[in-house]
Amino acid sequence: MSKNFDWTTEEDQDWEEYRPSPPEAPSPGPRWRRWLLLLFLALLVGGILAYQARREVSAVTADVQADILSSQALLEQAKERDDLEMFTTILSGRDAQWTVAQQTLFQRGLLWDRQPFGLNLLPTEAAVISVTVSPDLQSAEMLVERQYAVAQTGDPLPDARETMTIPSPPTTETVSLLLPLTFRRGEARWLLAPPTDDYWGNWRQADGHYITLIYPQRDEAVALRLLSEMDAQVKTLCRFEPAANCPGGWQLLVRLDTDPASLTAVTDPQNLLDPNPVFDLPTPSLVGLPVDETGYQILAQAYAGKVVNRAIVDVVAFAGQPTRAGG
Repeated sequence: MSKNFDWTTEEDQDWEEYRPSPPEAPSPGPRWRRWLLLLFLALLVGGILAYQARREVSAVTADVQADILSSQALLEQAKERDDLEMFTTILSGRDAQWTVAQQTLFQRGLLWDRQPFGLNLLPTEAAVISVTVSPDLQSAEMLVERQYAVAQTGDPLPDARETMTIPSPPTTETVSLLLPLTFRRGEARWLLAPPTDDYWGNWRQADGHYITLIYPQRDEAVALRLLSEMDAQVKTLCRFEPAANCPGGWQLLVRLDTDPASLTAVTDPQNLLDPNPVFDLPTPSLVGLPVDETGYQILAQAYAGKVVNRAIVDVVAFAGQPTRAGG
């Protein structure tokens, strides 16, 4: 009996079932998680460092502001004691003309008082509104609010012979003005200093019917409102005052000066008779910036009153010189 044998060779076997599976690719998940963790840690460290840096800058700025406030307190003390020597120690000497102007204002009681504009400084404590320190910590701008009293008379009687009514007593109105101050770092302390030319910006010009106004860019918003009031009052003068004969084409050139010496010059009555064709008045940032509509109206009336007085003088001069060019 024969036996059948099934011979198989290695080539005949199906090796698929024995072929090992290829190794699986590692999951990308852990690697991305590691990157996200590193990114989070970097952001966390960066945030901590930035926070610490801000705290250090804030601390330095706070120290600088405290030093500036100390100098401001010395200014107030010097004014209260009427001590020119103390006042001078807090003045910057970088501009001799500016320094002399400040000393003159101090001696004449006009450092903060604005009597030439009908504003009497009240003996109340000044309020420091803000102190803005420059990035290089070498200069700062301060806004100080001061209180002023304005005396206003009551309405006049129609005819004292026809009534026994007693005239209304004068009423006192209080207004606030903001006075900008510039300080610079000195060797021993922060010093009151003149602002830079960039502080005022470019000179600009605006034309009304009778007034041509030249003003620094910094005070443009207030200057344009002043122009409207000044022009309106000069227009009233020219149209309704019989003694005023305003020739056609006549204009008054007014400049809002940035020199603090203009605060002194405005007190001189001879200033109205100055033959200079330009009538200089201190710019509002020197006089004080109104904080509300009441303050603006009082300031505008003060400026307009001075311009009207000069207009009367100027119209007379213009009438005597028919060939003079307007403005």
